[in-house]
Amino acid sequence: MDRGRYEFSDVAGLMAGVEIVDAHFHCWAPGGPALQSPAAGFNLMGGRSFPGTYLMADYLRDLGSLPVTNAVHIETWAVDPLAELRWVDGLVASSPLPVALVAGVALQDQDCDRVIDVLAGNPRVCGVRQILSSHPDPAFSYIDRDDLMDEPSWRRGFARIADYGLSFDLQIYPGQMPQAASLAQDFPQIPIVICHAGMPIGRSQDALRSWREGMSVLSESPNVSVKLSGIAMTDHDWTCASVKAIVDGVLNLFGPSRSMFGSNFPVDKAFGSYDETVATLAYATAGLSLEERTQIFSGTAKRFYHLSQ
Repeated sequence: MDRGRYEFSDVAGLMAGVEIVDAHFHCWAPGGPALQSPAAGFNLMGGRSFPGTYLMADYLRDLGSLPVTNAVHIETWAVDPLAELRWVDGLVASSPLPVALVAGVALQDQDCDRVIDVLAGNPRVCGVRQILSSHPDPAFSYIDRDDLMDEPSWRRGFARIADYGLSFDLQIYPGQMPQAASLAQDFPQIPIVICHAGMPIGRSQDALRSWREGMSVLSESPNVSVKLSGIAMTDHDWTCASVKAIVDGVLNLFGPSRSMFGSNFPVDKAFGSYDETVATLAYATAGLSLEERTQIFSGTAKRFYHLSQ
């Protein structure tokens, strides 16, 4: 596939001197506890499919010789988040690559306190995620309601995150960003990271304007960071230039110290190799200093998720 474009063969040269922490990847397997309810949001794949099985060996193979020193496994919409946690914990226990875990929890559920207690008892768990992506087009909605961030029972569960010093991975669409900004302002003690660059569906001027406006409001809260991940999931025919436009938009608002790389593998594997994913972000940030690029590729994720080597 011609990306416009850019020579991907020298990714090692592009990343010379830059450590990589992958802040967003997944594992799953048929019959396992993950992806039992994949949700309509996977219409984002545009007919493309991702591997039915993706384990640590597959992920490590995709990394190749790139200097990835840490990774963060993100929950995968499991019906039973505790079963998924046990399964993933077993997968990563023997990994030569240190892996931290962001576990799933339904914060509005009555047993949310118990689930968070168990999650927090695992030393690999550094944060939690609950996908809240709701869209006017039901084909792209992961959930069938758009008011959870204002729901008192959900907010009570959200407040419990602070008791354990956990962070929150927030996956939403641009139309939900004003609501998310209010949440961030009401809970300044909870670090929040916006998944997949805010999921800007569409690349029309109106769609990008809505995305920029929402991201601008979010950027006013210092406890909010952004993952430079999953961009291809909303731009299937991406080019280096189209990715750079999104990356520039994020960096102009949040800066390198609140932006972090995530591969979103194996989902984004449907749109390019791991080398391409890294090289494209390297291209998009080539004008920054080595210190700024190091923040984006590793430093921000290390601080946000309290990772150590």
